[in-house]
Amino acid sequence: MHPSESIRLVAGSCRFGHFTAGLDGDALIGLSLGDGGHRCETWRRGAGVPRVDDPAAASIAAALDRPGTPSPLSLAPAGTPFQRAVWAQLQRIPLGETRSYADIAAALGQPGATRAVGTANGANPIAIFIPCHRVVRADGGLGGYAYGLAVKEALLAAEGALVAPAQQTLAFGP
Repeated sequence: MHPSESIRLVAGSCRFGHFTAGLDGDALIGLSLGDGGHRCETWRRGAGVPRVDDPAAASIAAALDRPGTPSPLSLAPAGTPFQRAVWAQLQRIPLGETRSYADIAAALGQPGATRAVGTANGANPIAIFIPCHRVVRADGGLGGYAYGLAVKEALLAAEGALVAPAQQTLAFGP
């Protein structure tokens, strides 16, 4: 966790709605979209009221409005060594492509760690800039996303990634 006395919060709006970002110096340590404030409690606690007039807010908003645009700030997410390794792999997924949780686990040399990869993916504090939305189910379906499947689908579509349609539930019975 980052020391709260050095963190400042900025806020703004982008194509996905309102966002709050946590910065430690010039590094982005967290990003929360919409009502996803619960995702930022660890870096937000004691940091004060988000400023909308901070120049960083405008640069973050501009990048979020163009999915696939790299973060205008350096990224400094706090996490375990395994989480940071997963997040590094996510940043290696090319624009317009997706990977499965199993692909990420294999890339880490831990093919049995698919669930752990999913957990680390879900704990990503800088969604979009660390592109956890590019991770899909093994069957190509979207899977889940902290900000909802509509946002994940919009991000992937804007980046030119093709995803398989969601699996239909089969009905059994007479």
